[in-house]
Amino acid sequence: MEGGHAWRSQWLRLLDPKPRGDESEMQRLNDTKIRTAEARKEAAQETMNVFVRSTAHHLICYRSLQPETEASLREIFINAAELSYKLWQRKSYLEFRGMKDLPRTFNNGVDILQPHRMHNVALGDDATALDGATVLMVTHPAVLVHGASDGSDYGRSGILKAAVVWVG
Repeated sequence: MEGGHAWRSQWLRLLDPKPRGDESEMQRLNDTKIRTAEARKEAAQETMNVFVRSTAHHLICYRSLQPETEASLREIFINAAELSYKLWQRKSYLEFRGMKDLPRTFNNGVDILQPHRMHNVALGDDATALDGATVLMVTHPAVLVHGASDGSDYGRSGILKAAVVWVG
């Protein structure tokens, strides 16, 4: 598994090379960076086009979008593509856990679950007030990281962001 993640990371880094002081290669490095960035933007645009024509068309009337709104939506997809690219350049890898991969009941001692802030009143002074309650909805998935930044120790995992849940 380590080899696959290291290969993925290195391959993506080759598409976004860092200058190493050799002026003769600067133009080729910049050309590679520009082509890669343009390819990401084109992919983001295509992903947006597929999205607005999917079942999302029940929520977004794409044909009647104002140009500013369409540009804002495109920018969201481009930013998501850039973030995804940067995350996939990491040698460690991320895992996202949603409803089916999380505990079904809430327990204050479980680090991977965090109650939604609407539960603050119910929690009041007792952090365990929701213990045993059923998890009804995940409003933000848990984000876990596996491995070290140097591409080793994939057996080591950590929680970057706990899942935010509604309970009842």
